[in-house]
Parts: sequence; C-alpha cells; structure tokens
Amino acid sequence: MANLQKQMNNFHDKIRLKGFEKNERLKDKRDLLIKNLRDNLNSDEDDPKLYFKEFNQGSYAMHTGVKPFKQDQDEFDIDVGLVFDLNAEKHQAYIDDPVELKKRVLKALNHPARTVKVKRPCVTVSYAATNSESGYHVDLACYMTSNSIDGLLDLAKGKLNSAPTEKKWETNDPKGLIEKINNRFPGEDNTESRHQMRRVIRMFKRWRDKQALNKPISISLTCEVYERFQPVQETIPGSGTKPNDQQAFLNLVTDILNNVINDRVYSYLIVYPNSDLNELMTENQMETYISKLNNLKEALQQSIDFICPHEASKKLKNQFGDDFDVLPKEDTAQKAATAIGTTGANA
Repeated sequence: MANLQKQMNNFHDKIRLKGFEKNERLKDKRDLLIKNLRDNLNSDEDDPKLYFKEFNQGSYAMHTGVKPFKQDQDEFDIDVGLVFDLNAEKHQAYIDDPVELKKRVLKALNHPARTVKVKRPCVTVSYAATNSESGYHVDLACYMTSNSIDGLLDLAKGKLNSAPTEKKWETNDPKGLIEKINNRFPGEDNTESRHQMRRVIRMFKRWRDKQALNKPISISLTCEVYERFQPVQETIPGSGTKPNDQQAFLNLVTDILNNVINDRVYSYLIVYPNSDLNELMTENQMETYISKLNNLKEALQQSIDFICPHEASKKLKNQFGDDFDVLPKEDTAQKAATAIGTTGANA
C-alpha cells in the first residue's frame, strides 16, 4: 500500500486559497469596492435612497477556495452578498423589477479602471491584470429580505436584456448554506474531520478543472461532499491516528457513482430551495462527468493498491495535474511499510 498523505497535503497547500481572515489583500479589495458602492449609490438626488448590509458568501466564506488552474484566469473571484432595505413606499420599482436595482449598482460602480456587467445572478466587477498584480473580479449578489419565507433572502435575477419573465426575485438561503458547510463537523474534537472535508472539496474542484469540465458547478461538488463525505483516519499502532485523504476521497467518489440514477448524478442544494444543482447539465456533459469520475475512482484505488509510491503518485498526478508531486523512483522506502488499517470517523 502506498501512503501518499504527505503528497496529498502538499498538493492541497499548493491549490488552497486563503480566506478573508488570512488574506489582507483580498479583504482590502473587497472593502474598497464596498466603500465605493456606498459612496456613489445615492449620488443622484432624483433616485430613491438605497441602503444595504453586506456579507461574505461563496468559497471564501466556506473556506473552500481554490487557486485558478489556468495562468490566464483571474487570481481572485470574490463573492459578496448585498442585502438591500427595500419597502413598497419608496422602492416599488425595484421590487417590481429587480434588474432596475442591479442597474443602480452598475451605475454606482462604473469606472474606467474596471469593467462592470449585469449578469443573471449578480453584478460582476472585473479588474484587468497589470504589470504589478493579477486580475480579479468581484461578484455582487443583490438581495432583499424575503417576502415569502421568514429568515430567507430574495435574490435579484435577470440581465439587462432579459425578458420580463426572467427578471424576478428568487428565494434562497445563502447564509444558511454557509452555516451548514462551516458547521458540518463542529467543535475542537472534529477539527481534523473538518479540515479533511475542506481538503477533499478543494481537491475535487481542482480535479474538475484539470479534467476540463465546465460542469458541474463548484457548489454542486461542495454539496456532494457535504452529503457523502466521511472522515477517514489511519490507525497507527502506538502513534494514534493520521488522516487518509486517498481513502476518504475514494469512498466519496464511490458513493457518488453508486447513486447514479438513469445515467445522471443528482446533486441537491443542502438548503432551500433544495434544487438539483446538476439540472442544466446536458446528456453529453453528464456522460463525460460520470466517465471521468470512474477514471478518478480507478486512479484513487490504484494509488492505494500500488506498493510503489512512484507509480501511485503518477496515477494521481494524471488526475489532479502538475501541482501533485510524483515521488522519484528511488524513494521507495515506504513500500516496505506495514499495511495500516483504516477506520471511518462518524460525522
């Protein structure tokens, strides 16, 4: 058995994006844009006043961010939620047409130094790369307090040229999603389980990017891990336990493939509205995804079964890319190691 936990750890460290709490540059760019929006949002006296509160969302808030796979991709993809205080007396036009609200955000943030676009789920602010730093973009999701379900938020959906039926408020639970992911394994006793889950999420995302899969989307992979992941620790006689990411990842992929129904992988959002996140994947996209999942399962199984660490690490490099280190042929001392049993910890 080839134990590649050190290589798994090194790989994870290479692809990991630190969150806001550990990345001052990231935090500064977010804060500067939010300040700019507040300063300009109510500059036109003819417009009804708008006020909002912001919160972090997406992979940074869930501690599952991954560095871009391609060199020409933006270094940062920051997700921020804006919750606007809207009322029928002053803001009926925005309540009737959420794209009008997004137009206000677009107007407030337009600047020669950046590109601002209204997309269906958000307003995206992009900064081109310069000689001194990489490009990045910020996705601003515009919400108001839900009119239909207490405690949830309504998201402004629609683009500038969308049909009237596509301009709508859609109820969802972005804060609940963050809370569920971050509390999957709460408490100090589950620290390693929590870290292992986040490592698997990040490696799953990088695998998708390496395999050139446009879909499934990141939140689909994250929800799959949330629902199916079980921590795996190696029992080492006289030395306690150590994580085994190879086996944990293999168990996850095996469970996904065991639950394929009618040649589709169904991945449900773990909060309201609990929709199938893979619904828009075409038959060809799904067929390719399942085929590559089978290849990943085989590679993970072989990486465990092989005695030679060199050959085992080559299998995983083919799946994950050049950031996964291949052990040199002469580094085979591990192959004489005693086989170690594995035990799955309870969530």
